[in-house]
Amino acid sequence: MKQTFLANLYTRLILSSGMLCIGATSLQAQPAAETLPTFRKVVLETDVDNPMELEVLPDGCVLFVERFGKVRIWKPDTQRTVLAATLNVHGNLNPGGTQGPDPGSWESGLIGLTLAPEFEKTGWIYLYYSPAGDVSENWVSRFTLNGDTLDLRSEKIVLRVPVQREVCCHEAGSLAFDAEGNLFISTGDNTNPFASSGYNPTDYRDGRYPWDAARSAGNANDLRGKILRIHPDPDGSYTIPKGNLFPPGTPNTKAEIFVMGCRNPFRIAIDKETGTLSWGEVGPDARELDASRGPAGFDEINRTRTAGNFGWPFVIADNKPYRQYDFDTRSSGPAQDVNSPKNHSPQNTGPLQLPPARPAWIWYPYAPSIRFPTTGSGGRTACAGPFYHYQAELESDRKLPPLYDGVQFIYEWERGWILAVRTDENGAPSLEPFAPDIKLKRPAEMELGPDGALYIIEFGTGWENNKDAQIVRIEHVPSSSGQTLVNTPGAELSDEELLRFYHDCLEGGNADRGKRIFLEKIEASCSRCHQAGAITDGILEGDGVGPNLATIGSQRDRTYLLEALLLPNKAIAPGYENLLVTMNDGKAFAGLLKRETPEAIELTSPEDGPVTLRKSDIRSRELGLSPMPNHLRYVLSKTEFRDLIEFLANLKE
Repeated sequence: MKQTFLANLYTRLILSSGMLCIGATSLQAQPAAETLPTFRKVVLETDVDNPMELEVLPDGCVLFVERFGKVRIWKPDTQRTVLAATLNVHGNLNPGGTQGPDPGSWESGLIGLTLAPEFEKTGWIYLYYSPAGDVSENWVSRFTLNGDTLDLRSEKIVLRVPVQREVCCHEAGSLAFDAEGNLFISTGDNTNPFASSGYNPTDYRDGRYPWDAARSAGNANDLRGKILRIHPDPDGSYTIPKGNLFPPGTPNTKAEIFVMGCRNPFRIAIDKETGTLSWGEVGPDARELDASRGPAGFDEINRTRTAGNFGWPFVIADNKPYRQYDFDTRSSGPAQDVNSPKNHSPQNTGPLQLPPARPAWIWYPYAPSIRFPTTGSGGRTACAGPFYHYQAELESDRKLPPLYDGVQFIYEWERGWILAVRTDENGAPSLEPFAPDIKLKRPAEMELGPDGALYIIEFGTGWENNKDAQIVRIEHVPSSSGQTLVNTPGAELSDEELLRFYHDCLEGGNADRGKRIFLEKIEASCSRCHQAGAITDGILEGDGVGPNLATIGSQRDRTYLLEALLLPNKAIAPGYENLLVTMNDGKAFAGLLKRETPEAIELTSPEDGPVTLRKSDIRSRELGLSPMPNHLRYVLSKTEFRDLIEFLANLKE
């Protein structure tokens, strides 16, 4: 990541974004192509604005929501999209046409959608959104869809989730029903992660509550950082199903909580046949284990059929504990007891003692994963997709084949892949690529339609307001059709051609405009991960998960800066290279390359900590992908590149 420039780390999902899918490198053998079914991607709608969630209606129409408040319907008979309603949401565009400057609006808006189980009779749908105005809440509301019109007067506010809107991030907002009519609602920890060096944000100092995830995700008396489960009633109220984490009446707890200890469970899924809940957990950004702080960052895919505590912000991955960190003295206390975690935050309004932490089902870091190699390497945003049950009687040319009966699909917003997950008799997962030749631009949502095909939102190549966002369908092409894969990517410029095309950006920029791009342009998001001396103070507290760029102009020339922005995987800066090393005995290690001598290499493994490997014992080594996003040429104009390079080149002291 040549300077990890704009290291995609976000705390990912600053919601609205997308990078050109560069494809995760698979680190294990795959079946021969001729043995796999053939699929194609069909584009349904390209005129979309920050699309968030979708549902396929019984008649084949695709209902979807856009973050700035629109509810829209794609109609298969006309191949056109109609506007069903526009909600007034927090985070909408200002009257002047620019996005609101409030950093707390970056992930808020209209963000969740699901159909009521009785939709065909009632037309009811449920939305999760951030109402505009002074109220600092997100709402779960029920509306009635009449034909192509969503009746805004029919709104029943079912649940209110108090939030802070001072700073971003992590709203989550995914909705799903189970077979019993219970509604699951994912909520993010509503905590800013950018001042915690990529570890857990548990800043207990006065006035720092937006930087304290213990007061939300780790608080049993708060609805944030959870997956809630309620049973909506026809009058718009709800009851609490049996089996939630805290029985009604338990002091200082919320009875709506089914799962606690979540950071940003951005996408959830329910297997209605088994009652299994699954969710993708977008994890923090630390690139290596720090004995004084805790584990490296991991994304997770989780599953459960029973209520539980999944640990955040005290535990991550397979129950790796964090140490309590004093942000004032910069000193560390003892590690959390995963079997008996305690919440010492002064903002905690729930019990001190929490339920035992449960380990993740699948977890992977920026580096290549030894345990789950098919997840690849690079930037991370794990999403849980639907469970597939093959229906032989379903008359549909598009339905997925019986090969995928019983699998769950998971997908990666950053890495662009879809994986089919199978389980053995003990529930252990095995992962295999699904339709790897179909390229996706940051898949942000995936649902199965009644036709047995996959419907997907591609968020696009930038962080926000993407012109290439679209709604697509992935469908099976029966072998008898004689058709072949479509969606072959268009010709891309070679690295040399790309650098020649942007060569005129090396000189002539405006450093003041470049500074604004660095600090403020959401699509680039440099200052989320990089500091540049005092200029970031009070604007966004960069974590330092990428290098401090305060003197980059005196260390690197302009050609290097241009290559770093355009081609983050071409030459990764020392100290930021991820390696996968296979030993002669078959054992594998992966992590950051910290030091190399003629005799040995030293890695810092996200799983195992520091390891030293003798070169004579190494069979092979592979370089992993950079976590820096590869999309900047799609979201910055040449003028903006020129200005950004001018700004960086002048950072010398």
